[in-house]
Amino acid sequence: PPSGITGEASGKLTPSRTLSFSNYDKGTNVDGFYVFKTFFEDVLYLPGIRFQVNNPGLVSIDGAENDYTIRYTYTYRNSLPMERQGTMVQTSGKGKGFRMALHTRYSYYPEKA
Repeated sequence: PPSGITGEASGKLTPSRTLSFSNYDKGTNVDGFYVFKTFFEDVLYLPGIRFQVNNPGLVSIDGAENDYTIRYTYTYRNSLPMERQGTMVQTSGKGKGFRMALHTRYSYYPEKA
């Protein structure tokens, strides 16, 4: 084995969480990296490739111990989102029933003439 690596691994590899996106609207998605990263992870940048064209109205997060649903609504100006409002509800686990309000504001730089 490579230097410094010892031991063996066995068993089934299972993801720690699964995200499902649904109820897409017709507005332009400007936050398409959300599918592939958490706050602390690096961004996957693939020029010219879009993974999400529109915005999800429902996100389901299934984790090892806790599950959540997030319902989003969007406010648009010129087909671009200006605000995203959401409610996250824990649907299973020790904190089942916990609710949290979420709010995101988007801003854009003016295009150069």
